[in-house]
This record gives sequence, structure tokens and C-alpha cells, in this order.
Amino acid sequence: MFSKFASALSTLSGHNAYKFIRLNLPGALPSITILRNYNQSIGLILRECEFRFDSLKTYLNSIDSSYAFV
Repeated sequence: MFSKFASALSTLSGHNAYKFIRLNLPGALPSITILRNYNQSIGLILRECEFRFDSLKTYLNSIDSSYAFV
């Protein structure tokens, strides 16, 4: 659960902001390497400036919705 939170924080805040928060809260967040390994283990591949429309469409179909706020 904690790795999921750290992954979301990194995704939403960005790489530099995550590193800044991690440096100011020593021991509170996993390292970038551990976070990258976690994301790879769950099949989450993130690249900057890339929006995954196919994943969004699949998710919207799974929850039976046709609207999203992006």
C-alpha cells in the first residue's frame, strides 16, 4: 500500500518534486530505484510527456463510463 502511495505521489508531483520531498523527509519515502522496480513489477511503464489513451479507454470501458476529466 505504501509503495502504491509513493508511486502515485511520484507520478502526480513529478520526478524533481518527489526527490525534493524525499530529501526533506529522510526514510519516509522509497528511493527512485525502488519505486522504478515497483512500477515495473506491476506492469506500470511511465514516460514523461506521454499520454496513454488506450489505457484510459480500457479503464473507462471497465467502469462503464464515457467521460473523464484529464
